[in-house]
Amino acid sequence: MSSLSQIQRYLFVIRRVRRGGYPSLSEIREHVERECTSHGLSKVHFSERTVERTISEIKSGLDTSIEYSRARNGYFIPDDEGDNHDDIERVLESFDILNALQADHGFGNTVLTEPYRPLGTEHLFTLLRAAKQHFVVEFTYDKFDDSEAVKREITPYAVRQVRGRWYLIGFETKSNDVLKSFGLDRISDLAVQKKQFTRVEIDIKTRFHDSFGIMVYDHFPVEDVVLEFDSLDGSYLKSLPLHHSQQILEDNSERFVVSVHLRITHDFLMEISSRCSSLKVISPESLRIKVVELFEKAVNRNKVIVEK
Repeated sequence: MSSLSQIQRYLFVIRRVRRGGYPSLSEIREHVERECTSHGLSKVHFSERTVERTISEIKSGLDTSIEYSRARNGYFIPDDEGDNHDDIERVLESFDILNALQADHGFGNTVLTEPYRPLGTEHLFTLLRAAKQHFVVEFTYDKFDDSEAVKREITPYAVRQVRGRWYLIGFETKSNDVLKSFGLDRISDLAVQKKQFTRVEIDIKTRFHDSFGIMVYDHFPVEDVVLEFDSLDGSYLKSLPLHHSQQILEDNSERFVVSVHLRITHDFLMEISSRCSSLKVISPESLRIKVVELFEKAVNRNKVIVEK
């Protein structure tokens, strides 16, 4: 990947094929040319041979296979490539934002962003390289509580993004039995140690499969949860599901009912409470009790005192 425009071309091809319909080389070429023109790229004419070469480069460079179907006379991305789709989509979204901002030449009032909050993304490359090469890392870590920042020595296994924040997943060298998470925005003085570690065979994705948020609570049972909302909240939850396991059970003008299969954690309780105006817990009863207790405490804290 020698240039930004080359990476963009890769992503344009992936986006067109992912849209479905088994596009031909000609259709992919036309799509890439249109996208390049709309993004203001200089070279906008490509041959079908260039598209074939790009498809080959995508497989080697982005680890995404684009196959040709003789039966459908077009290209597709195999179903077993699904685990890589979310990562690719994040890259696509990042390029969309980058291109939009680059196109906004000084018109500050047309791009309205939230106040900048450091995410610790400057640590990503160092941590990923250390995890891949099995090197121990050391850093100073600030917890959200009032305790003082402490030095941590960690065997890095992966990084994970949750709700806009990035986290390091790994074990502390002094207690290699509990998988822990560390927010990158609270890491400072990061250093890669010269000593390497023996990686324990663990499937990180599986460990987080039934979790909500960043924490893994193995002692929490995985439960089937059924929730009801009004149709307005349902529209939001269709566009941004609560969890990857979300299934729509009922969807009409009166109500929106979904089921999720996960561990009921405090993070999940906080998430569904954000839609308290229409939330109704159908099952399990234990979750309904937790929601009621949460709201009762909130009511007691916020009672209006009428002065006589």
